[in-house]
Amino acid sequence: MPRIPGVSGELLGGERDMTAGVWIEQIVARCGTECHQILGEVAEDEAAIRRPVENLLSAAATHFGLELHLHPEARRPDLGIRPDLAARVGRDKQHIVGYIELKSPEKLNINPGACAGTTASSGRACRGFPI
Repeated sequence: MPRIPGVSGELLGGERDMTAGVWIEQIVARCGTECHQILGEVAEDEAAIRRPVENLLSAAATHFGLELHLHPEARRPDLGIRPDLAARVGRDKQHIVGYIELKSPEKLNINPGACAGTTASSGRACRGFPI
């Protein structure tokens, strides 16, 4: 059975299969712990949280038996943006299922309507993406 590093219990079946609330709480708590440990170090906060977020998404994909691939700084020349991550599932390299734009935990309002500069233009460009 696949295991998520740092998360107890068997996943994807087995005697110790976790309920949805438990495994989600555990992977989110692990992400929070990882973020807390790294924030304020050398890297900018937004860049620092990338690895913990990647770990969170990978853990969720593993739970559902998905083959997740994350691609950093995924350019979208057609929209003039470069989201922090593109997510694809499976082996088809052209099948992007979503984009992730990370923001520093210090930003209190990440609503695209409240953003300015490149954050606002990226937000407007991404309005057509599913949430």
